[in-house]
Amino acid sequence: MKHFVLGAISLGLSTGLAAADTSVQSCNRTVTFDAPPERAVSNDVNLTEMMLVLGLADRMVGYTGISGWKTLDEDMRAGVDELPELSAKYPSKEVIVGADADFFFAGWNYGMKVGGEVTPETLAPFGVKVYELTESCTHIMNKAKASIDDMYADLINLGAIFDVDDKAAALVDGYKADLAAFSADLKTGEPVRAFVYDSGEDAPFTAGLYAMPTALIEAAGGTNVMNGFEKSWGTVTWEEVVEQNPEVIVIVNYGEVTAEEKREFMMSNPAFAELEAVKNDRFVTLEYVEATPGPRNIQAIKTLAKAFWANCSMSDAAAQTTPTKLVNMSVLAVGGLVALLTSLSIAVSVGAVSVPAGTVWGVLANKLSPALVEQTWSQGREAIVWNIRFPRALLAMMVGAGLAIVGASLQAVTRNPLADPHLLGISSGGAFGAIFALLHSGLFLGLLTVPLLAFFGSLAATLIVLGVSRLADASSADRLVLAGVAVSFIIMAAANGLIFLGDARATHTVVFWMLGGLGLAQWDQLIYPLVILILCGAWLTSRTSQLNAMTIGDETAATLGIAVARFRLIVFVVGALITGVMVAFSGIIGFVGLMVPHIARMLVGGDYTRVLPASALIGAIFLLWADIAARTVMAPEDMPIGIVTGLVGGVFFVWLLGRRSI
Repeated sequence: MKHFVLGAISLGLSTGLAAADTSVQSCNRTVTFDAPPERAVSNDVNLTEMMLVLGLADRMVGYTGISGWKTLDEDMRAGVDELPELSAKYPSKEVIVGADADFFFAGWNYGMKVGGEVTPETLAPFGVKVYELTESCTHIMNKAKASIDDMYADLINLGAIFDVDDKAAALVDGYKADLAAFSADLKTGEPVRAFVYDSGEDAPFTAGLYAMPTALIEAAGGTNVMNGFEKSWGTVTWEEVVEQNPEVIVIVNYGEVTAEEKREFMMSNPAFAELEAVKNDRFVTLEYVEATPGPRNIQAIKTLAKAFWANCSMSDAAAQTTPTKLVNMSVLAVGGLVALLTSLSIAVSVGAVSVPAGTVWGVLANKLSPALVEQTWSQGREAIVWNIRFPRALLAMMVGAGLAIVGASLQAVTRNPLADPHLLGISSGGAFGAIFALLHSGLFLGLLTVPLLAFFGSLAATLIVLGVSRLADASSADRLVLAGVAVSFIIMAAANGLIFLGDARATHTVVFWMLGGLGLAQWDQLIYPLVILILCGAWLTSRTSQLNAMTIGDETAATLGIAVARFRLIVFVVGALITGVMVAFSGIIGFVGLMVPHIARMLVGGDYTRVLPASALIGAIFLLWADIAARTVMAPEDMPIGIVTGLVGGVFFVWLLGRRSI
């Protein structure tokens, strides 16, 4: 009987405890749990890490919103190894409900959007309870500025929800003690002015008053220069950044653009040259998981404090990567020249008739210094090498280099990654002029007729595109490209009309030329594209600082004293001159100006002092290999080179669209 009574009492007590509800404050709501969740889902890397440090992986059925933002690092990878990622970015309601979730840990703009599909209210009918990240509450209610206490509150509340209160309290006490000990030894002075650079080149995305980096910066002895920006995360203007003149730039590292690329963007642009942070090269990098509320916030404070007060000119990461980058630039330059010479040798060697490399360089040596080496080859081989293939290969190098630097320049002044002479109608205008010269002008100026009329055609097309864009108020980059495509179609229709009305016997030659070809290259004609390439290339190179400024935006460029409209027009005219002359001797070769600048920027960064020469080098190498393919794929037939560049360029174009989500 005694045992029965004790058992009954024990059962009653257990039942009473089980029935006890747990309530926590989540933004402007009180959320009540009658039992700890068993099938939880967390969104984003920082929220997921909170779950993991509390030992709640076995209570989770998955996570969302990590791989799509490229925020997962090696420290996190092992923790979530056994859990599925239910959605790469923002989850849908079906994703959460389909996982049979009973709990969703997210925040506003951390997996949920105000008025969106996934909110506490939309998930409630499915039995999914939501706890909101405290920092994010500013999106739906009045809240004090961001504080490290926001992260502590989330851990304590999660501990209560999942009945791991003791573990949560121990973690928070440990974080507080660690920060207190570090702060006690920290020697500070006047608060360091810091700017948080998250992303964006046209306009920076940054942390405002209510975002966690503000709290981290203040805890490290600094002040966020965007404290007056009364938002969490959002976009400001570069003019505001320049006005605030930060002493340190805090880079948030995540996504497609690396921290070093973000640093390089700011260091290489003259618009930022007078910023204290840029002049002194004071950059510090925080990983995304450090800059957002979560367990790594304490380490983030230490990283910031070291950058603020350790008398370092740059962050450890920058100090390590800068010398390496200089070495890499040298390696790239030497490697590029070696690749160019190797490509040139192969281009002259291969074809319908194979010529040994020794013969190629022997012929060249004897042409430069007669009888320098013993002639072991026939006169026919020498004619092939010197009179046919060397002019062709050199023309390929000049055309590739010219079109590449034109594309790079147009992408800068239009701030459009899809700009190139082909898409903007410049090549079509050059083709029209050249076709008119070949079929209808009688070559009244001799050999100069074709390049001269090709230039005027390119220039006319440029002016028409600019006129159409202004008439249609197509000032945006995307609409400018559309205007270029439209004008290109019209001009090519007119060019086809010229072909139809011209001498039928010359039609085949003109059509082949329209597809691009280098087979008519001659030594006495190379002087024209060479002179234009040198003169125009030198002018563009001397204007790299203006090109850098134009990539930021018209307003910033204007504040630097650049006559934006005039400079853009001059660049278009210079581009038309280069394109017109190149088109006159090679025909229409598309996509070189689109592809090559992007490859160059991937290798050397965004500074145009490096982008232009790198584009020229890569363009020359690319067109050499395109010509090799054109001469060998259907040998002894000579396939138009435009087919090769169009195929490769079209694939690259599709890839670029997907990568940039244009």
